[in-house]
Amino acid sequence: MERYEINELLLFASLAGRVLLENGAETYRAESTVEHILSSRGVSNVQAFVIPTAIFLSIEYENELYSHIERNKRIGIDLMRITRVNELSREFSASDMTVAEAKIKLNDIKKSSQYNLWTRLLFAGVGSSFFTLMYNGGLIEFGGAMIASVITTAVTEFLFALDASLFMRNIFGGVVAAAASIAFSVLCVLLGIQVDMNIIIIGAIMTMVPGVAITNAVRDSISGDYVSGMSRTSEAIVISVALVLGVAVTLNAARLLLGGLMP
Repeated sequence: MERYEINELLLFASLAGRVLLENGAETYRAESTVEHILSSRGVSNVQAFVIPTAIFLSIEYENELYSHIERNKRIGIDLMRITRVNELSREFSASDMTVAEAKIKLNDIKKSSQYNLWTRLLFAGVGSSFFTLMYNGGLIEFGGAMIASVITTAVTEFLFALDASLFMRNIFGGVVAAAASIAFSVLCVLLGIQVDMNIIIIGAIMTMVPGVAITNAVRDSISGDYVSGMSRTSEAIVISVALVLGVAVTLNAARLLLGGLMP
């Protein structure tokens, strides 16, 4: 391969790793995919160091060293994209597909989504509302959590599309979840319906609880990727603190403004 072909291959491999990281893949998966892609084209001495916010690559080809750093600033969850990138890397390795063709497919994967927005909103609401039943909530709390979760998910999806930071997405998500839950609960009080506002808030924020980040932190730490493990742990802490701040500020503001109307 010519020098420019090596550079194109390096850029493609790092982009594939970044797409994996952007959608919640584990560190070992991103490293393995990058190394697999590069090794399939005869590149030797592939060194890939991956953390959730960056990919550092160094390769050797015909006694020349090439290196590249790929920055990642987006953190989300889309397991279907992870699966499709893995499939693309296997297809690329097992065929004579050109880097240009692979890049087109990778960009299509990056832009694709398994479900449309309305489907994601619906099932975010349904999934969150079932948590109210775990805390002995009734049908009123179930419905309130569903409405609040749909509104919260819509707001966080909008902020994600705007490339808002992880902290800002979750603090605004906490504010919206608490505000929607409070509004629903106050309406129930005015109608003379008994409701547990706390259970509704618990259900509403469940779509933002950092379960994947915590799981990946444990997985990376067990694998010996301690830097990534600490990074994932920090991510989970940031999300949790942002949620707590958003909900707490909204609750205190509502108590001051609504007084006796608060359930």
